[in-house]
Amino acid sequence: MGLDDLPPEIALQIFSFLNLLDLRNLCLLSRSWSAFFHRYESTIYRQTAYLYGFINDQGASLDSKEIGEKYSKKVMKSVDSWKALCRSCYLYTCTIHGHYPVFKQVNSASLCEMHGTVTHLL
Repeated sequence: MGLDDLPPEIALQIFSFLNLLDLRNLCLLSRSWSAFFHRYESTIYRQTAYLYGFINDQGASLDSKEIGEKYSKKVMKSVDSWKALCRSCYLYTCTIHGHYPVFKQVNSASLCEMHGTVTHLL
């Protein structure tokens, strides 16, 4: 059973548990994983931004006032995608706070809401 056999919602739910470094390496596994990842890149990195606490609202947009107020113009200068936001905020957190950012504690119901699925985690 490969990635192509999974419904996209299930694969996205699994990806939501991965940290940024694992997500970066995910594209390197195979062409099909890379294609899937690039197809859903915005969704994956938006969820990652929420889970790391880079954004407070799951429905936030990249140009939202909340994100602009939370981070300096220098951090946000080259942000044009959710991936770029995660990269900039991750590096900012590591530099300013001296440690890697950590995931928020999120229950399975919240993850299902984020993915728009009605699945239940066992």
